[in-house]
Amino acid sequence: MLGSLVLVASIVGLGSRPASVPIRIPTLGDTVALESLVRNAAKPIAARYVVLQDIAIVGNRAIVDWYARRIHGAIEGGGSIVARERAGVWSLIGKSDNYPDLKTLKRIDPRLSRFRARAILKRYRLGVTLAGCNQNTTCSTTRERITAVVVRDALDEQDFVIAPVVWPIAIAGGFALVDWTEGEGGGEALLRSERGQWRILTMGGGSMASTSALEPEGMSAKTARRLVQQVIAGEKAPDLPCAPTLRCAKREREVRIAFSRYVRSQRRLRSRTIYHTISIAGTFAVADYSIGASRGQALLRLGNGSWRILADGREWIADSGLLVRSFGVPPADAVRLERQIIDAEERETHK
Repeated sequence: MLGSLVLVASIVGLGSRPASVPIRIPTLGDTVALESLVRNAAKPIAARYVVLQDIAIVGNRAIVDWYARRIHGAIEGGGSIVARERAGVWSLIGKSDNYPDLKTLKRIDPRLSRFRARAILKRYRLGVTLAGCNQNTTCSTTRERITAVVVRDALDEQDFVIAPVVWPIAIAGGFALVDWTEGEGGGEALLRSERGQWRILTMGGGSMASTSALEPEGMSAKTARRLVQQVIAGEKAPDLPCAPTLRCAKREREVRIAFSRYVRSQRRLRSRTIYHTISIAGTFAVADYSIGASRGQALLRLGNGSWRILADGREWIADSGLLVRSFGVPPADAVRLERQIIDAEERETHK
């Protein structure tokens, strides 16, 4: 799926022309170049505090969101950049202190057509969250249809700037209970299937994962228990990244070898690579590492028996929203990758 994809044209109300818009998944070269542009645009904020939040590329244009993360976790400053690629080289067109809208994007890049500007904003807001759905939001699986309904409601009705990550998804007795996260926020949504169409009954912050909270008309106690059990099981799943244990250890060694080869190819051998955590979920992995005084993260994917580097940067890659929207990682895998890194960081802090 990491190649040319098609955006859903009707999801975010940004116009109906044309039926589909080709988009790009960022390559390793894209992420390295765009991170460098963001660091320069963020000055005088030190590069080590700059965190990339989303990367959206349509054709030869890109929007990159970023914020500044201080040592104690406070966010001080942030914004977005607009960049253009020519002959394989990315250059800065302009920057904004806020999330970009159509007016801001046209001001930064006056030569950009209105249609192309809308396409870029759509890619920015939606990412590849609904890659399994066509422009009419017709999706191939039930979980994708539920995700599409939640994302549409978040973007169109609740004024989310970017699409939330929807996972886990519990389904029972014609109802669905889902977790959603967007940035530092999160909550749950309850849906019901009516005449083959999913409709949101309630969506908001906080948890509804208790039988007493699930009391819409028509839901049995048995259905409520099943929904709660599925959500709890989905939330605990990140504690089991791969099985059996020997297979997990083998994959970790393979990831280390693949990334070490990449480091050698970049001639970054002044100091040895120290691996803090290797998180693995499905066919994806995140390596949390240090080389000398610099700490970073890399995203890898397993294909044809070998691991390939998809992105390499500072400590911003293991974010479930970025992984889903920018790189097309399945939500279940993205959540697992992020939580494994967070759990490892907490263990390291409490040593």
